Amino acid sequence: RMDSLMLGPLRIAQVVSLVAIALGVAGLGWLYWMGRSLPDVVPVDNQQWDTVSK
Repeated sequence: RMDSLMLGPLRIAQVVSLVAIALGVAGLGWLYWMGRSLPDVVPVDNQQWDTVSK
């Protein structure tokens, strides 16, 4: 095809991207609303991880 697949004035790729962004934001909002914490990305209490083999 030479033309873009359209849904109204938007290309389908744009619609899919907007839906994915909306689902991601809704998912983060749901996590906060349910009181669940996000995974820790740093060690707790400045605990050092042993990443060097001895």
